[in-house]
Amino acid sequence: MAGDPTLGTRDRIVGLLRGKPQTVEEVAAALGVTNNAVRSHLPSLERDGLVEAVGRRPGTRKPAVLYRTTPAAEERLSRAYVPLLGAILGALEDRLTADELVALLEEAGRRLAAAGTGQGGGGGGRGRGGGGVRSAAERAEAVLEDLGAVTTLEENDGALWIRGASCPLGTVVRDHPQVCRAVETLVSAVVGRAAREHCDRGERPACCFEILERPARKAR
Repeated sequence: MAGDPTLGTRDRIVGLLRGKPQTVEEVAAALGVTNNAVRSHLPSLERDGLVEAVGRRPGTRKPAVLYRTTPAAEERLSRAYVPLLGAILGALEDRLTADELVALLEEAGRRLAAAGTGQGGGGGGRGRGGGGVRSAAERAEAVLEDLGAVTTLEENDGALWIRGASCPLGTVVRDHPQVCRAVETLVSAVVGRAAREHCDRGERPACCFEILERPARKAR
């Protein structure tokens, strides 16, 4: 990655800093650019949570700041998650009945909701208070966006819909459509109302969830 000339300077900086902490001067020398060219990218890389300062290295005149990628950057840059999730789902499909697999995915959705809303007991309580159903739907939308979705909240004929422009699990849901049940349960748990998925699992998968009038179904 660091040596790929087709990448921009920003991406090449991140690639170098994945290997070990380095100074601005070291990164600039490795990329064949000026120190100022590297420095111009560091504020945005730090703001985006990709790079952080981790100490100083003694220099001849003054210490030089060492930079490296953040743990969050490593998660974002890893290519292992999608193929591993697909392999795990395939193994589960071979070992569980269809109902058992759905129940497992629904439990995963509830856990994601609890993690996303900071509620150890689940997100459903949030949907019953704190601003009403629409505010709770906005919180569910925020949780989905934290997971990588790009969504809008719409109201049609009095019903609320969370529509995605894409799907953060799109590569997986084509072969394992049951995954949408996990996200459906996540939305339901955060809003406190039952949700129904209407996701597009075609060439360009996109999330779509209708918020229903009835309360969320409790875990069995």
